[in-house]
Formats: sequence, structure tokens, C-alpha cells
Amino acid sequence: MPGGGGAPDRVTPGIDGATPDSASPESHAPDSTDLESSDSGSEASSESRKQESRISKGTTSLDVEIFGSVYHVRGEQDPDYLRQLAEVVDNKMREISRHIPVVDSGKIAILAALNLADELLQCNHQQEGERVEMMEKVEELTGLLAEALAT
Repeated sequence: MPGGGGAPDRVTPGIDGATPDSASPESHAPDSTDLESSDSGSEASSESRKQESRISKGTTSLDVEIFGSVYHVRGEQDPDYLRQLAEVVDNKMREISRHIPVVDSGKIAILAALNLADELLQCNHQQEGERVEMMEKVEELTGLLAEALAT
């Protein structure tokens, strides 16, 4: 892990990834989501995937499947939102695996992360441009209003 401090790597804002051995609720920010991987073929995983529980006040715990592996997810977010996040990652990984002959799921995950980061940055740039346009329009309309009120 980068940094070597034992803290999980940041995979997306507000979500921390953790291996089953390194995850502990005390070691994460209160709004983080912990991810633990397990074998998707086991009956226990299948059963736990079906259930979700509250592990503490406002914290949701559930299992999600991403690219054939089951991950235990804990976070303060709504369970449906956590499932939606997992679905976005799963869909991106599957899309990449259809177009690139890479079998290593770690490489596919990195490519998915890069693609999702690209989409995020493009949205941020577009949003910033729209914000600037709105501010210019507000200034223009404020000037017109001031002129109209002055006459």
C-alpha cells in the first residue's frame, strides 16, 4: 500500500479499500466504507450477500459482487447507494474486459479506476466551466437590473 502506514488506499472520495486482515472499524474515518474480499463461490458468501445489517449507529454493512468477487462493504452511506457504486465499478471492469484481452483482474481494476477518474475529471472541468458561465450571467443580469432600477 502506498505510504506504508497500514491505512487503506483511497479508491474514491469517501471510500477506503481494505483487505480482510487490515480492516478495523476504529482505523477509518467515520464516513468511510471498508471493503473486504471473499470467495464468491462459497455458500457463506452467498448467504451474507443476501443480508445486510447495521453494525453501529448509521453504519451499513453489506456484501456486493464486483467482477466475480464478493466484497464486504461498510459505510455510512445508504445501502442502495453502496450497491450502485459497486455496480458502476463492476460495469466498468466488465466493459474494459470485453475490449482489452487482459486477464489479470488487478490490471482491469487499475484501467477501470483510470477510466472512472477520467470521467470524474471531465465532469469536474465541465462543471467548473458551467459555474463560470453562470457567474458571468449573474454579473450581466445584476448590471442590467441596476441600470433598470436607476432609471
